[in-house]
Amino acid sequence: MQQTEATSPFVLAGVQAEAVELVRSSGKTVPEISHDLDLTETSARAWVRRGDIDAVTAPG
Repeated sequence: MQQTEATSPFVLAGVQAEAVELVRSSGKTVPEISHDLDLTETSARAWVRRGDIDAVTAPG
C-alpha cells in the first residue's frame, strides 16, 4: 500500500495530539471529540490513556 498524506506518521501524530488536547481542554466527551474528528472512540480513548501514562512517566 502506498503511503499517502492521510496515512503519514506525521499526520497521525498530529491528529493524536489534537484529539488528546481537545479531550483534556474542551469539556467535550471522548465520543463527541471522536465524532468531530471522524475517529473511532476506541482509538481516541487509547490515545488519551497513552497520553496520561506518558505524562506520568516523562522525565523532568
